[in-house]
Amino acid sequence: MGGERRTCRWEQCHLSVSALQMGDVVNCTLTSAADCADPNDALSNEIALTAARRWEC
Repeated sequence: MGGERRTCRWEQCHLSVSALQMGDVVNCTLTSAADCADPNDALSNEIALTAARRWEC
């Protein structure tokens, strides 16, 4: 997937999400801006969000 304006959209139950939390199960849709891409998007498998260590800022 390529092109100069490729996008990645996180989705939960087929709806875009902007805030994710631990334990959420999401998919990522990657969309290519390349003219030769057919199809121009790809859907990931389900991804369960986890972290091995909490970082403090």
